[in-house]
Amino acid sequence: AGYVQRDLVERARELAQARGVADRIGFRRVDPGPLPFEDASFEAVFSMGVIVKIPEKRELFAEVRRVLRPRGVLVGNDWLRGRSGPLSEAMAEHATRSGLAHHWATPEEIRAALAAVEFEDVAITDRSVWIAEQLRKDLRALESGPIRDRLEASLDDGVDGWRDSWGHLLRLAESGEFVVARFRATRPS
Repeated sequence: AGYVQRDLVERARELAQARGVADRIGFRRVDPGPLPFEDASFEAVFSMGVIVKIPEKRELFAEVRRVLRPRGVLVGNDWLRGRSGPLSEAMAEHATRSGLAHHWATPEEIRAALAAVEFEDVAITDRSVWIAEQLRKDLRALESGPIRDRLEASLDDGVDGWRDSWGHLLRLAESGEFVVARFRATRPS
């Protein structure tokens, strides 16, 4: 494909430096599996769009709990499914279109996995209305204008594939099968 994403860790470091907080915050890319940090190393762990890629949610949450200090928080935002059971034909098509491995879970399954490793104060907020509106906004921007022009100039295969994927995701969001959720959980004392 024609799209190469800039290293997010390096970009995060640049932003932290620009905002004067680089001495207090760090970013590191790690491989799946045991996290390379000592027990109780962090006050907070933030996850953005990663949980959907991890097949073993309970094991991941146990590892996050291990590296959190007592009363530390896990905060994240991720793609979830609105219902359990087999994927619909449309959801399976999304997986095929994206070429990415997704390990879907419902909000209830995420809550259960967090509870299984003794997280407390679990809160999951459904952001489906927001994501549907955001997808509509993005689709309008992909029709014409400066965003479309910039993408068109940088993508080998053009914007139409992106627009089609976003339209497909919008239909899944409107059906309730594709959910974006914010979550928060606390490690007990």
